Amino acid sequence: MEDQSQTYSRFVESHRAPEPQPEPHPNNPSYPPPLLGQKRLVLSATSKGGVGKSYVTINLAEWLDSIHVPFVAFDPDWCNSSLTRFYDKAEFLDIGESVNLDNVIRALDRTDLILVDGVGSMQNQFLDWLEETRVFDLREQLSLDITLVLIIEEDKETVFQAGQAVKRIGSRANWLVVRNMKTSPVTEIYDNSNARRELLEAGAREITIERLPWNLSSLSQKTSQSIGRLASDESVFFLERQRMRSHQQKIFDEFNKARNILLPGSVLKAATHEPKKEEVPAAVTRTRVPPQDV
Repeated sequence: MEDQSQTYSRFVESHRAPEPQPEPHPNNPSYPPPLLGQKRLVLSATSKGGVGKSYVTINLAEWLDSIHVPFVAFDPDWCNSSLTRFYDKAEFLDIGESVNLDNVIRALDRTDLILVDGVGSMQNQFLDWLEETRVFDLREQLSLDITLVLIIEEDKETVFQAGQAVKRIGSRANWLVVRNMKTSPVTEIYDNSNARRELLEAGAREITIERLPWNLSSLSQKTSQSIGRLASDESVFFLERQRMRSHQQKIFDEFNKARNILLPGSVLKAATHEPKKEEVPAAVTRTRVPPQDV
Protein backbone atom coordinates (compact mmCIF):
# COMPACT_ATOMS: atom_id res chain seq x y z
CA MET A 1 0.00 0.00 0.00
CA GLU A 2 1.33 3.48 -0.88
CA ASP A 3 2.71 5.46 2.06
CA GLN A 4 0.33 8.29 3.01
CA SER A 5 3.01 10.92 2.55
CA GLN A 6 3.99 9.71 -0.90
CA THR A 7 1.66 12.03 -2.81
CA TYR A 8 2.87 15.08 -0.96
CA SER A 9 6.50 13.95 -1.21
CA ARG A 10 6.20 13.83 -4.99
CA PHE A 11 4.68 17.29 -4.88
CA VAL A 12 7.51 18.74 -2.77
CA GLU A 13 10.20 17.02 -4.82
CA SER A 14 8.84 18.44 -8.05
CA HIS A 15 8.55 21.88 -6.51
CA ARG A 16 12.16 21.87 -5.30
CA ALA A 17 13.65 20.71 -8.55
CA PRO A 18 11.44 21.75 -11.45
CA GLU A 19 12.65 20.88 -14.88
CA PRO A 20 13.37 24.03 -16.90
CA GLN A 21 10.81 24.32 -19.66
CA PRO A 22 9.00 27.13 -21.43
CA GLU A 23 5.66 28.05 -19.91
CA PRO A 24 2.89 27.55 -22.50
CA HIS A 25 0.40 30.35 -22.90
CA PRO A 26 -2.82 29.36 -21.07
CA ASN A 27 -4.97 30.12 -24.12
CA ASN A 28 -2.73 28.32 -26.59
CA PRO A 29 -4.97 25.70 -28.26
CA SER A 30 -2.03 23.29 -28.34
CA TYR A 31 -2.00 23.19 -24.53
CA PRO A 32 -3.36 19.79 -23.46
CA PRO A 33 -6.93 19.82 -22.09
CA PRO A 34 -7.49 18.82 -18.45
CA LEU A 35 -7.07 15.09 -17.88
CA LEU A 36 -9.60 12.93 -16.07
CA GLY A 37 -7.55 11.84 -13.08
CA GLN A 38 -8.46 9.89 -9.98
CA LYS A 39 -8.64 13.02 -7.82
CA ARG A 40 -10.13 16.50 -8.07
CA LEU A 41 -9.62 19.89 -6.44
CA VAL A 42 -12.63 22.24 -6.53
CA LEU A 43 -11.62 25.79 -5.68
CA SER A 44 -13.46 29.10 -5.63
CA ALA A 45 -11.80 31.66 -7.90
CA THR A 46 -13.93 34.80 -7.35
CA SER A 47 -12.38 37.57 -5.27
CA LYS A 48 -15.38 39.80 -4.60
CA GLY A 49 -16.89 39.31 -1.15
CA GLY A 50 -20.56 38.71 -0.46
CA VAL A 51 -21.39 37.10 -3.79
CA GLY A 52 -22.29 33.68 -2.39
CA LYS A 53 -19.04 31.69 -2.50
CA SER A 54 -19.73 30.01 0.85
CA TYR A 55 -23.41 29.51 0.03
CA VAL A 56 -22.43 27.60 -3.11
CA THR A 57 -19.76 25.59 -1.26
CA ILE A 58 -22.14 24.67 1.58
CA ASN A 59 -24.75 23.39 -0.83
CA LEU A 60 -22.10 21.61 -2.87
CA ALA A 61 -20.93 19.84 0.30
CA GLU A 62 -24.48 18.78 1.12
CA TRP A 63 -25.01 17.57 -2.45
CA LEU A 64 -21.91 15.41 -2.17
CA ASP A 65 -23.16 14.04 1.16
CA SER A 66 -26.51 13.22 -0.45
CA ILE A 67 -24.85 11.12 -3.16
CA HIS A 68 -22.38 9.57 -0.70
CA VAL A 69 -19.18 10.94 -2.23
CA PRO A 70 -16.40 11.36 0.37
CA PHE A 71 -14.45 14.63 0.39
CA VAL A 72 -12.54 17.07 2.56
CA ALA A 73 -13.73 20.69 2.75
CA PHE A 74 -11.50 23.60 3.77
CA ASP A 75 -12.63 26.99 5.10
CA PRO A 76 -9.87 29.62 4.67
CA ASP A 77 -11.95 32.58 5.90
CA TRP A 78 -10.75 33.21 9.47
CA CYS A 79 -12.89 36.38 9.68
CA ASN A 80 -16.34 35.08 8.70
CA SER A 81 -15.89 31.28 8.61
CA SER A 82 -19.28 30.80 6.96
CA LEU A 83 -18.46 27.30 5.76
CA THR A 84 -17.52 25.96 9.20
CA ARG A 85 -20.51 27.78 10.69
CA PHE A 86 -23.02 26.01 8.45
CA TYR A 87 -21.06 22.83 7.69
CA ASP A 88 -19.24 21.70 10.80
CA LYS A 89 -17.30 18.93 9.05
CA ALA A 90 -15.19 21.56 7.25
CA GLU A 91 -11.60 22.08 8.36
CA PHE A 92 -10.06 25.51 8.91
CA LEU A 93 -7.22 26.47 6.54
CA ASP A 94 -4.92 29.27 7.66
CA ILE A 95 -3.77 31.14 4.57
CA GLY A 96 -1.83 33.79 6.46
CA GLU A 97 1.25 32.05 5.05
CA SER A 98 1.04 30.59 1.56
CA VAL A 99 2.96 27.49 2.67
CA ASN A 100 -0.12 26.49 4.69
CA LEU A 101 -1.96 26.01 1.41
CA ASP A 102 0.21 22.93 0.91
CA ASN A 103 -2.22 21.21 3.31
CA VAL A 104 -4.63 21.06 0.39
CA ILE A 105 -2.23 18.74 -1.45
CA ARG A 106 -1.51 16.80 1.73
CA ALA A 107 -5.22 16.07 2.03
CA LEU A 108 -5.12 14.15 -1.26
CA ASP A 109 -3.60 11.29 0.72
CA ARG A 110 -6.90 10.79 2.55
CA THR A 111 -9.51 11.64 -0.07
CA ASP A 112 -10.04 11.91 -3.83
CA LEU A 113 -12.00 15.16 -3.63
CA ILE A 114 -11.09 18.50 -2.04
CA LEU A 115 -13.38 21.53 -1.72
CA VAL A 116 -11.89 24.91 -0.84
CA ASP A 117 -14.18 27.82 -0.01
CA GLY A 118 -13.40 31.42 -0.93
CA VAL A 119 -12.12 34.30 1.16
CA GLY A 120 -12.97 37.63 -0.45
CA SER A 121 -10.11 39.87 -1.55
CA MET A 122 -7.47 37.26 -0.65
CA GLN A 123 -8.74 34.81 -3.25
CA ASN A 124 -5.91 35.53 -5.67
CA GLN A 125 -3.55 33.91 -3.16
CA PHE A 126 -4.88 30.55 -4.29
CA LEU A 127 -4.11 31.19 -7.95
CA ASP A 128 -0.68 32.56 -6.95
CA TRP A 129 -0.06 29.38 -4.96
CA LEU A 130 -1.15 27.09 -7.80
CA GLU A 131 1.29 28.77 -10.15
CA GLU A 132 4.14 29.25 -7.66
CA THR A 133 4.15 25.55 -6.77
CA ARG A 134 3.45 24.44 -10.36
CA VAL A 135 0.52 22.30 -9.31
CA PHE A 136 -0.84 22.60 -12.85
CA ASP A 137 2.33 20.90 -14.11
CA LEU A 138 1.89 18.10 -11.56
CA ARG A 139 -1.64 17.16 -12.50
CA GLU A 140 -0.64 14.01 -14.35
CA GLN A 141 1.79 12.99 -11.62
CA LEU A 142 -0.86 13.54 -8.94
CA SER A 143 -3.69 12.22 -11.16
CA LEU A 144 -5.43 15.48 -10.31
CA ASP A 145 -8.08 17.53 -12.10
CA ILE A 146 -8.69 21.11 -10.99
CA THR A 147 -12.05 22.87 -11.19
CA LEU A 148 -12.22 26.62 -10.62
CA VAL A 149 -15.61 28.00 -9.60
CA LEU A 150 -16.67 31.53 -10.57
CA ILE A 151 -19.69 33.17 -8.95
CA ILE A 152 -21.43 35.64 -11.26
CA GLU A 153 -23.91 38.34 -10.28
CA GLU A 154 -25.37 41.22 -12.25
CA ASP A 155 -22.39 43.50 -11.64
CA LYS A 156 -19.22 44.34 -13.51
CA GLU A 157 -16.84 43.32 -10.71
CA THR A 158 -17.63 39.60 -10.75
CA VAL A 159 -17.62 39.56 -14.55
CA PHE A 160 -14.31 41.42 -14.71
CA GLN A 161 -12.74 39.05 -12.17
CA ALA A 162 -13.99 36.07 -14.17
CA GLY A 163 -12.35 37.47 -17.28
CA GLN A 164 -9.06 38.09 -15.48
CA ALA A 165 -9.06 34.56 -14.04
CA VAL A 166 -9.63 32.81 -17.37
CA LYS A 167 -6.99 34.98 -19.05
CA ARG A 168 -4.53 33.91 -16.39
CA ILE A 169 -5.31 30.18 -16.16
CA GLY A 170 -6.92 29.41 -19.51
CA SER A 171 -7.57 25.74 -20.21
CA ARG A 172 -5.26 24.46 -17.48
CA ALA A 173 -8.36 23.96 -15.32
CA ASN A 174 -12.01 23.10 -15.70
CA TRP A 175 -14.32 26.08 -15.20
CA LEU A 176 -17.72 26.16 -13.51
CA VAL A 177 -19.65 29.41 -13.80
CA VAL A 178 -22.42 29.80 -11.22
CA ARG A 179 -25.02 32.42 -12.02
CA ASN A 180 -26.18 33.50 -8.55
CA MET A 181 -29.57 35.17 -8.94
CA LYS A 182 -29.85 36.49 -5.37
CA THR A 183 -29.69 40.18 -6.38
CA SER A 184 -31.14 40.13 -9.91
CA PRO A 185 -33.24 37.83 -12.09
CA VAL A 186 -30.86 38.37 -15.03
CA THR A 187 -27.12 38.27 -15.75
CA GLU A 188 -27.06 40.44 -18.84
CA ILE A 189 -23.65 41.96 -18.08
CA TYR A 190 -22.06 38.51 -18.02
CA ASP A 191 -24.14 37.12 -20.87
CA ASN A 192 -22.89 39.81 -23.26
CA SER A 193 -19.30 39.98 -22.02
CA ASN A 194 -15.96 39.03 -23.51
CA ALA A 195 -15.31 37.15 -20.26
CA ARG A 196 -18.13 34.74 -21.06
CA ARG A 197 -16.88 34.23 -24.60
CA GLU A 198 -13.38 33.39 -23.32
CA LEU A 199 -14.76 31.07 -20.65
CA LEU A 200 -16.87 29.17 -23.14
CA GLU A 201 -13.83 28.87 -25.41
CA ALA A 202 -12.03 27.32 -22.43
CA GLY A 203 -14.86 24.80 -22.06
CA ALA A 204 -16.67 26.36 -19.11
CA ARG A 205 -19.90 24.86 -17.80
CA GLU A 206 -22.66 27.20 -16.62
CA ILE A 207 -25.31 26.58 -13.96
CA THR A 208 -27.86 28.81 -12.25
CA ILE A 209 -28.79 29.09 -8.57
CA GLU A 210 -32.10 30.80 -7.89
CA ARG A 211 -32.55 33.28 -5.07
CA LEU A 212 -33.45 31.79 -1.70
CA PRO A 213 -36.75 33.38 -0.54
CA TRP A 214 -36.14 36.02 2.12
CA ASN A 215 -38.06 34.17 4.87
CA LEU A 216 -35.99 31.02 4.36
CA SER A 217 -32.76 33.02 4.17
CA SER A 218 -33.65 34.81 7.41
CA LEU A 219 -34.42 31.51 9.13
CA SER A 220 -31.10 30.07 7.99
CA GLN A 221 -29.14 33.04 9.32
CA LYS A 222 -31.01 33.17 12.64
CA THR A 223 -30.44 29.49 13.37
CA SER A 224 -26.99 29.14 11.71
CA GLN A 225 -28.34 26.11 9.89
CA SER A 226 -27.95 25.24 6.23
CA ILE A 227 -30.91 24.56 3.94
CA GLY A 228 -30.32 20.84 4.28
CA ARG A 229 -30.32 20.89 8.06
CA LEU A 230 -33.40 23.09 8.26
CA ALA A 231 -35.19 20.72 5.89
CA SER A 232 -34.79 17.94 8.47
CA ASP A 233 -35.33 20.07 11.60
CA GLU A 234 -38.70 19.07 13.03
CA SER A 235 -38.90 22.28 15.05
CA VAL A 236 -39.39 24.12 11.74
CA PHE A 237 -42.94 24.34 10.39
CA PHE A 238 -43.40 21.39 8.03
CA LEU A 239 -44.37 23.54 5.03
CA GLU A 240 -41.20 25.59 5.47
CA ARG A 241 -39.24 22.33 5.53
CA GLN A 242 -40.89 21.35 2.27
CA ARG A 243 -39.91 24.68 0.73
CA MET A 244 -36.33 24.11 1.86
CA ARG A 245 -36.29 20.66 0.28
CA SER A 246 -37.72 21.98 -2.98
CA HIS A 247 -35.21 24.82 -3.19
CA GLN A 248 -32.22 22.66 -2.39
CA GLN A 249 -33.32 20.00 -4.87
CA LYS A 250 -33.20 22.65 -7.61
CA ILE A 251 -29.63 23.46 -6.55
CA PHE A 252 -28.71 19.77 -6.52
CA ASP A 253 -30.15 19.38 -10.02
CA GLU A 254 -27.86 22.19 -11.22
CA PHE A 255 -24.80 20.58 -9.62
CA ASN A 256 -25.72 17.29 -11.24
CA LYS A 257 -25.53 18.97 -14.66
CA ALA A 258 -21.86 19.70 -13.93
CA ARG A 259 -21.01 16.42 -12.18
CA ASN A 260 -18.30 15.61 -14.74
CA ILE A 261 -16.23 18.56 -13.50
CA LEU A 262 -17.27 18.39 -9.83
CA LEU A 263 -16.64 14.73 -9.04
CA PRO A 264 -13.26 12.97 -9.05
CA GLY A 265 -12.41 10.52 -11.78
CA SER A 266 -12.44 7.66 -9.27
CA VAL A 267 -16.16 8.22 -8.72
CA LEU A 268 -17.06 8.95 -12.35
CA LYS A 269 -15.20 5.90 -13.65
CA ALA A 270 -16.76 3.64 -11.03
CA ALA A 271 -20.23 4.87 -12.04
CA THR A 272 -19.62 3.96 -15.70
CA HIS A 273 -18.65 0.39 -14.73
CA GLU A 274 -21.66 -0.29 -12.53
CA PRO A 275 -23.74 -3.15 -13.97
CA LYS A 276 -27.02 -1.99 -15.42
CA LYS A 277 -30.07 -3.23 -13.62
CA GLU A 278 -32.30 -5.45 -15.67
CA GLU A 279 -35.64 -3.90 -16.36
CA VAL A 280 -38.51 -5.84 -14.86
CA PRO A 281 -41.35 -6.10 -17.36
CA ALA A 282 -44.56 -4.53 -16.20
CA ALA A 283 -47.21 -6.94 -15.04
CA VAL A 284 -49.88 -7.68 -17.61
CA THR A 285 -53.32 -6.82 -16.33
CA ARG A 286 -56.55 -8.21 -17.67
CA THR A 287 -59.52 -5.95 -18.09
CA ARG A 288 -62.46 -7.10 -16.02
CA VAL A 289 -65.59 -7.50 -18.05
CA PRO A 290 -68.75 -6.74 -16.06
CA PRO A 291 -71.21 -9.71 -16.04
CA GLN A 292 -73.94 -7.64 -17.59
CA ASP A 293 -71.77 -7.04 -20.67
CA VAL A 294 -71.17 -10.73 -21.36
